[in-house]
Amino acid sequence: MKKTGSLLEGRTVTLTFQKRPKKPRPKAKKKAKKKPKPSIYYYRVGYGSYEDSGDVMLSHKDKFTPTQFRRLCIKVAPDAARKYISGKRTQKCFGGCCMYGERTLSDMTFSELYPFIAEQLTEQYGFTLVKQQAGYFLFGWPNIMDPESWKGQRDGDLDVIRKAIEKGLKWTKN
Repeated sequence: MKKTGSLLEGRTVTLTFQKRPKKPRPKAKKKAKKKPKPSIYYYRVGYGSYEDSGDVMLSHKDKFTPTQFRRLCIKVAPDAARKYISGKRTQKCFGGCCMYGERTLSDMTFSELYPFIAEQLTEQYGFTLVKQQAGYFLFGWPNIMDPESWKGQRDGDLDVIRKAIEKGLKWTKN
């Protein structure tokens, strides 16, 4: 393309413009497929001791870090204690704590309080109680491969598991 025009002092200049060749576009990188976020996250509130434990499983649509969840549990503890003392529970399905007679703060244990904490998390922060369909728990102290270990106190399934392991791994006791 040519353009002609006059500039100062009566000189005439001809300008020539050329089209630049198009650079090839780099191929678009395929975007890595993102894993879909889980629609539900699970949380547990409970207690443990040398002999016993108990917990309640809750779910929520939002993801909380362990620190955030801990802070929520602590935040609802006063309301949970208030309900504990009053003896009023809006839901009967939380935890398996055994409470008899009058409840006072001086007698309160965490094994009795945790169901109330779980209940407050549902009421104040939108958590939902997860109802467990099935579980598989056995007495955990006996040696699985020794049928004499804790004899008389072993769960029957320990021997079923032992036999399945022996058969599956072709294991024999030395």
